[in-house]
Amino acid sequence: MAPQIRAFTAPSGLQSGDRLSLTCSVFKGDVPLTVSWSKDGTEPAVSTGGSVVQVDEFTSVLTIARLGPEHAGTYTCKAENVAGSDSHSQRLSVHGTQFMISFSSPGFQRHLLLGFSLFYCVVMQPLSVRVD
Repeated sequence: MAPQIRAFTAPSGLQSGDRLSLTCSVFKGDVPLTVSWSKDGTEPAVSTGGSVVQVDEFTSVLTIARLGPEHAGTYTCKAENVAGSDSHSQRLSVHGTQFMISFSSPGFQRHLLLGFSLFYCVVMQPLSVRVD
C-alpha cells in the first residue's frame, strides 16, 4: 500500500526569532518507507539553524531554532515506498523588522573623503514587513 501523510499546518503570525516544529506523520502505507523534507522544491529543507529528526519510521520532525526571513517558503514532506508516494506542502511566512532609512532627513550628511562618499543617516522608525 502506498503511504499517506497526515496534513500538518504552520502557525500563523510567526516572527523572526520564533521557533518552529513541523511534524510529518505517515498514517498508512507499507514499510520500508522513506520520509524526506524539501523547501521550495530543493533538498535539504533546512540549511542554517534547523534540523530534521526521524522520530521513527513513520514520523519526521523539521525544527528551526530561530526563524529568519530566509526560512520563508513552501515546505514539503514526502513519503515514498515501492507502492507509491504521497506529499504534503505548507507555505511558511516569517514576519520581521526592517528599518527604513531616509536620506532626506535632517540627520543625513554626505562627506567626500579621498574619493569615497560617506553617508551618515538616522534610522527613522522600525517597520513590520512580511517576507514571502
